Amino acid sequence: MIEIDFNDQIENANLILNGVKNGVPIATYRAMNRSLITARSETSKEIRKKYNIKSRDIKDKSNTRITKASRNTLQSSITYAGRVIPLKNFSVKAPNSKSDRLKVAVKKGSKKPLNSAFIANLGKYGPGIFQRQTSQRKSSKQLYGPSVAHMVEEENVLDGIATKTKDMFEKRMDHEINVILKGYGIK
Repeated sequence: MIEIDFNDQIENANLILNGVKNGVPIATYRAMNRSLITARSETSKEIRKKYNIKSRDIKDKSNTRITKASRNTLQSSITYAGRVIPLKNFSVKAPNSKSDRLKVAVKKGSKKPLNSAFIANLGKYGPGIFQRQTSQRKSSKQLYGPSVAHMVEEENVLDGIATKTKDMFEKRMDHEINVILKGYGIK
C-alpha cells in the first residue's frame, strides 16, 4: 500500500487561494483525481518493467477498484485484487525436442526450465501449462504465476508508482490553482 503525503502542496494552495471560497478543496480533489488516473496507468507500466506480461493481461486479470476524491472527502484510492494469473500469460518457450524442457520467465531475465510441465488444452481449463500430480492420466493441474495485486506490492513497482503520482499531483495542483485564480474553476 502506498500513502502519499500532499500536505506541502495543500499548504501552498492555502496561501495562494486565501480569499477564494472553497478554492483549496476544489483544486485538491481535482488534482487528486487526475493523479489517480496517472497512478492506474503507471501501475501497468511499472509492472511490465519487472514482469514479462502484456498490458492487456494486467487489465483483464485484475479487479481494480477506484475511489475518487470529492470536495467533501479529500481522499482517494486504488485497490487491486484478483486471482493468480496462468503461466501461459507470461513469457513461455516451448520445447524444441523431446530432450528439451518447457521454459518460463515470469520476471524479466532468464527463462527457467520447468521439469515435467507441458502445454496442453485440457478441456475445461482451456490451453495452458500443466503438471501431473500423480502417474494417473487425469491428475494434471494448471500452473500459475502471481496475481496483479502481488506484482503491485513489489518494492520497485510501488516506488515508481508513488514517484509518478506525486509528480502528477504537483503539476495538476499548480494547474488547478491557476484555473481557479483566473475565475474558471469555481461554480
